Amino acid sequence: MSRSTLSRATARGELVRLTRSAFLIPGLRDELTDVAAALLTYPSAVASHRAAAWMWRLDGVDAPWPDITVPNASAPTIGIAHRSNDLLPFELREVEGLRVTDPARTLCDLGAVCDADVVERAMESALRRGLTSIKRLEWRCGQLQRRGRAGPNVLRTVLRRRPMNAKPTESDLETLYLQAQVEDRVRARPSSADGDGRRHEVAPACSHLGRRRRSPGADGRADA
Repeated sequence: MSRSTLSRATARGELVRLTRSAFLIPGLRDELTDVAAALLTYPSAVASHRAAAWMWRLDGVDAPWPDITVPNASAPTIGIAHRSNDLLPFELREVEGLRVTDPARTLCDLGAVCDADVVERAMESALRRGLTSIKRLEWRCGQLQRRGRAGPNVLRTVLRRRPMNAKPTESDLETLYLQAQVEDRVRARPSSADGDGRRHEVAPACSHLGRRRRSPGADGRADA
């Protein structure tokens, strides 16, 4: 279709221009329209962060924010651009015909835009569905982690709070329930006074939902 034809169709309201090379038929916009337009316009872009989490149907991300990852030199005019030069070929997948980061990289990035509880919910659902593994997450997170980089640091925190060999939660409802229990314990934790009379909060013995779960012991039985 020629530029003049596109211009006339846009002027008549038959098309909506999203980027210099992406047009939309009015009424057909859906949750992934902006992501698809960004990927069409910038061939080096890939859906990432919340967009990728939503496309993988990970718990905790209920809307497909138009997050995309692009090389450092790119300057997209659509979507929420995250610049990176360390996205590797094995981390690129395709979901619903769109380029997207794989589940492990998605979880490594998600903490840059979401808090630890959301990352934890997403991680538990990915583990539950067999989309990734603790070993792979620890490996890639270790490679990407560095000072000032929020995403891998948040995931590392979540991984460290998780007891060895703990099973994934059985549902997002269970994850939320356990997170709420931990939050209640933090609010209710006692305080103590030192020699100068100042009050100090006492950290709860169980600070994370993972430590409230049972993990198999050496004899195969569950230890509290």
